[in-house]
Amino acid sequence: MIIRPERPDELGGIRAVHEAAFGSNGEADLVDALRSDGSLLRSIVAVEDGQVRGHVAASPVMIESQGDARVAGLAPLGVLPAHQRRGIGSALMRAIIEVLRGDGLAGLVLLGDPAYYGRFGFAPACDFELWSHYTDGPAFQAMALQSAAFATCRGAVQYDPWFGELD
Repeated sequence: MIIRPERPDELGGIRAVHEAAFGSNGEADLVDALRSDGSLLRSIVAVEDGQVRGHVAASPVMIESQGDARVAGLAPLGVLPAHQRRGIGSALMRAIIEVLRGDGLAGLVLLGDPAYYGRFGFAPACDFELWSHYTDGPAFQAMALQSAAFATCRGAVQYDPWFGELD
């Protein structure tokens, strides 16, 4: 399996991953919209036997009180159902975290299963005094990539407006 940035000839494969993984067009449409308006910070694929098996994206978020810290939202993460539970999602998560750390981002936020994402170092976002209108529960999580990453960040996290199109 190869983990690397997406290539233009893989856009159909990325779309197919999210349609299959989520059972709808919503996440695939989100990735296409973020890409088309230049809002994807990173878009990473897992390729096996020449086929896209998984994908993860990151886009910038704005925080009510942010200072000059750069923070990204990770979403969506998808793996073709027939290839799940084989470490592809974990490999994608480790890769995008390291790439974004190398890009100098201060931290990450996401909405997902705390048991799954906790393995990568995510903690409840409320621990960092961050919240999202998408949920007030433990599924909204954050991770510091740099020391004191969230020292100047507090308050509501705003995702790209395209996230509002998801139902």
